[in-house]
Amino acid sequence: MSVAIRPGAFLLAIAGATLAKAQPAPAEAAAVPQSGTVELATDIVVTAPRIRGETRDGTAPEISLDADEIASYGASDIGELLGALAQQTGGQPIILVNGKPVSGPGDIVKYPPEAIERVDILPPEAALAYGYRPDQRVMNIVLRKQFGAITTEGQGGLATGGGRRSRQASLNYTKIDHDRRFNVDIGYASEDLLRESERDITPIRGDLFDPVGVVTGLVPGSEIDPALSLLAGQPVTSALLPPGAASVPPALADFLATANQPPASDITPYRSLAGASERFAIGGTFSRPVAGIAATLTLRYEASRGESLLGLAPARLR
Repeated sequence: MSVAIRPGAFLLAIAGATLAKAQPAPAEAAAVPQSGTVELATDIVVTAPRIRGETRDGTAPEISLDADEIASYGASDIGELLGALAQQTGGQPIILVNGKPVSGPGDIVKYPPEAIERVDILPPEAALAYGYRPDQRVMNIVLRKQFGAITTEGQGGLATGGGRRSRQASLNYTKIDHDRRFNVDIGYASEDLLRESERDITPIRGDLFDPVGVVTGLVPGSEIDPALSLLAGQPVTSALLPPGAASVPPALADFLATANQPPASDITPYRSLAGASERFAIGGTFSRPVAGIAATLTLRYEASRGESLLGLAPARLR
């Protein structure tokens, strides 16, 4: 048995079958929005690592300084850098380290600025996220992941007129290993005593002052002894103790040589224009995470000594 199919009828049959398959069922066709868009029920989730040192709320900084910009300030430690940035922060800012609050600037002020990767100054409203007033600025200091350095610094000074020198030296060791930080800082400074006698200072003289002693009348301006005035030929109201008076009682005539003469002693060697000082300090900080909390231990010891000369101690005996 043979079937004859015309070419035109075959093409129509194929086309008709294709169209019938492409048409959706009546229920499905009603579910398609009239606009022609189809909403997918599957959520798209994009994951990415947090930026190192980012704050807890991800606030974008207003100002960000990289390592080269930090080096341009020429600060010897982070404490000096904070002082240089005070104009941009409007005073003492809230300090974050790697996006986390610290107990205070003292935790990192002795770190060298080379340990910083970047400094972010956040907008004022960022302070609210850390429980501070919105008018305070927040500074986020991001440290390097790995860093180690030993730095030393020394300086000296000399007065052009002589008589006074100053010395200052410091030693700092810093080690950073991710969230573990260790810092030790040692400092020493001293200044010499500067006396009045080392400058062109007019000696201070007084009628009733001399390192050996001055004899006067019982009433200021009165005669010491009428007999001494008779020997001198004039009223004697003051006289210096003669040499050797501490061991041998002087005679009345021994006072004639210095009768009515002001004390000639120069007390400028016993007075200072600038006092001597000496200071020593050693401090250290150690920080590491403990149970998810950044714990910091800070220790510091300071000792100082000063000396000034106010002159010779006076005494008046009747």
